[in-house]
Amino acid sequence: MRIATVLAVVSAYGAVVAALNQEGADHAMLRDLATTGNENLSQVTPLSFLSAYAYNPDPYATCSWGPEVCELNAAKNDLKLGSTCSADVPVPSDNYVGDKRVNKFDSGLASTDYPYIEITSTGPTPGLGGSTEASTGHLAWAGYMKDPTKSQNNIKFPGVGVYDLAISAYDYDRFATCDGCVAVRDTYRPRFKEGTCPSSASSSVPLKQEGIRVLTTLETRYAMFTSPSNHLNNPESDAACNAESQTQQIFYDTTSAPSAGMCFSSDGVKCNLDKLKNNPFTTVESVKRPNLELEKSLNDKCVWTCSKSIALKEKYTAYTCPPDASQPPSTCEGLPSSTCSFEASIKATGHDIAEATIKLKDSVQEASKKIIKELEKPANTDVANTIHYSLPCTSYDEVGTNDKCHYNVKLSDVLDVGPKAGGGPKFVTDLTLNSEKPSDYVFWRVKVGSKDWATWNPNSDAEYSFKASSTTVNVEAWTACGQISSIEIVVKLYLHRSLTCDKFVEMWTPLVTKVYGEDTYCNVPDSDFSLFNLNYDYDVIIPPVSGQDLLKGTYKHVKCDIRVRESTAAEYSVNPAILVSETSQNKIDKNFAVELVHDPHTAPKSVFRVECTFSRDSYGNNGNNGNNGNNGNNGNNGNNGNNGNNGNNGNNGNNGNNGNNGNNGNNGNNGNNGNNGNNGGSVTVTAPENFITCFHSFTITDCDKPRIEPGVEEEDVCAYDCADKAQPGAYEACGGTVVSSKGTQTFVKTSADESCCADCDPDLNCVAFGSTDVKRCEVPSAYPYYSRLEAAEQAVFASGKTTTMMALLGASAMVAVVALVVVKRRTSRPQEVDDAYYPLLE
Repeated sequence: MRIATVLAVVSAYGAVVAALNQEGADHAMLRDLATTGNENLSQVTPLSFLSAYAYNPDPYATCSWGPEVCELNAAKNDLKLGSTCSADVPVPSDNYVGDKRVNKFDSGLASTDYPYIEITSTGPTPGLGGSTEASTGHLAWAGYMKDPTKSQNNIKFPGVGVYDLAISAYDYDRFATCDGCVAVRDTYRPRFKEGTCPSSASSSVPLKQEGIRVLTTLETRYAMFTSPSNHLNNPESDAACNAESQTQQIFYDTTSAPSAGMCFSSDGVKCNLDKLKNNPFTTVESVKRPNLELEKSLNDKCVWTCSKSIALKEKYTAYTCPPDASQPPSTCEGLPSSTCSFEASIKATGHDIAEATIKLKDSVQEASKKIIKELEKPANTDVANTIHYSLPCTSYDEVGTNDKCHYNVKLSDVLDVGPKAGGGPKFVTDLTLNSEKPSDYVFWRVKVGSKDWATWNPNSDAEYSFKASSTTVNVEAWTACGQISSIEIVVKLYLHRSLTCDKFVEMWTPLVTKVYGEDTYCNVPDSDFSLFNLNYDYDVIIPPVSGQDLLKGTYKHVKCDIRVRESTAAEYSVNPAILVSETSQNKIDKNFAVELVHDPHTAPKSVFRVECTFSRDSYGNNGNNGNNGNNGNNGNNGNNGNNGNNGNNGNNGNNGNNGNNGNNGNNGNNGNNGNNGNNGGSVTVTAPENFITCFHSFTITDCDKPRIEPGVEEEDVCAYDCADKAQPGAYEACGGTVVSSKGTQTFVKTSADESCCADCDPDLNCVAFGSTDVKRCEVPSAYPYYSRLEAAEQAVFASGKTTTMMALLGASAMVAVVALVVVKRRTSRPQEVDDAYYPLLE
């Protein structure tokens, strides 16, 4: 078989030689071998050699070297074939070109054509990273043989794994190749780049700023030392397989548990403090638990530990040749010196965690000072631990359910919990805890009066109802690790004087005579209006009470309305007008005229009703909040029950004064004292004012008799001349405050004076009536007889003596005759006019 193969090769070679002699041979080497002129017989020597030894085996038919193992044992990869990776690379040889001769295409170390030497590398396969191919390029025989290592250094090993290598030697027409294998192993282990493992805390530290700072510093040093940035390893390494451990036992935990990140960072502190949200008052028994017993139990639960350790390691594979061999499994390897650990712990008490202050709010203390001042108590009366609170109520309701007479308040509204800015406890460590709220870690219990201890939440608490004149309150602040604060306060309640309408009617004084036997008042003689005076003093509405700690309150304002109707009309058939606009004056002296009803028609009697609403601010704590709910004053609408005054409609029996006595029933307006129940109405909890509405009705009528004037023409009567004129006529109101009605509306007009009607002769003047500021249009004083009578009449009205007034009614009638009979054509009948006065005045 082998002989046949050799003979076939020799025969084929003869065919190749024949081809060399043909024109246009393409292969350069073949063309060289086929040269016929000056042929170099040495170039064909290999063929003769092959023929001579055709039946002998080729000693270089198979060639291999290795396996070699190179270790990557430095942080920087500097593995090179022939030096740092000193493999046994075979030595090429040749009987002709390798005998230290200069070959045809040699150019220094490189060779541009045959003959040359080349080393190639492919890998790592298997290994880490992608497989790449590398080559030394064509190397001159002489240059390579002179310094093989220099040329071999061009073959580098960029990663860990197995590499296929080959060295090939070429002469002019033949070559030899030898395959090799190099296994690169990573023996450089991870380590800490610089520094030494920091020490741990020698003992437990309290939960305070300095303790946290120390532990944070130590833990930060540990974190910095063990951080990946301080790990040193060669980049060709396999994945890390560090042996790390981190456990933490936080407050209220019984055992350690795995954790991550920084233990004593702000987030770590927050995480532990969140555990302190465990409320120590979860059962009725715990709320009642004695202080010392509870304190010790909570201290034992407040222990916080942190433990960390690390050993740097990496995966390692002992790669072996050949590439297709089964590779050993990877192991986790590291240096004994590449380890570090950290241990720390904290023990806390209530005062180590938070600080709380409890005191009465400044606003509450200031409000109490107002009460003290109003009650005229000593200025040094305690307000720091005592709430002096006013109820807008006239009696206590200790056993009832009338919230209007109780002090219903949340303790959070009167207690200032600090010392944190804006309210609430604070951490004594003063740590920066982002949005963490120390108030979440403080728990409260409270005892009010004779009641048992109960839990309390200042951020969401319910009202307590204080009913007695004095109540003691105890409040305590706790954390999950112990008590931190307590306070005892006393709540004292004070009542207000009663608002009353008892003397409301006394504020209104008629300045006219009263009809005998009736509760009806006359008009101003000769005029179509009646005259009244309002003399208001707030003390009349809230009379003092001696010997009691009762509050008067602060007067706020008064407002009075008036409505005028005929006596037979329904009480509210006419809309009111404002007689006294809302004012804060506590004393008012005001005269006003009320015209008799004449639009759309006159009436036998007219009724006007005055209704005043008085208001005050009660002395209450926390910005008078106690006065809130005075909206209950709407109960004052019950005063409408006083609409029994509509019994005044009994005045419909105007034909009999007795019906008007129904108006006396209006004195039942004193029944508005029932409005004192309004005091009860003024103790609700939603408005800062106390109100009371008082009213009274007056009946007025025309007391002048009609006159028949013989010898007087209608056109000579001034009243007729001025009828239906816009300006007031003779003896009609022309200035001051004048109340009138028209249809269903009441009007109040206030003016200095108006122009009187100009159709009378002589002209009328707007003159003040008596000493009041109400004016009426009158005949000039140039008429002496009339002036004397009128002056006497006004003196009578100003004196207020009703008996004298009645006596002068006749004189008033005479004045009316004189006043109304004014002759226009005085020039033609002067003596007649003068003579007319004498019989009238006799």
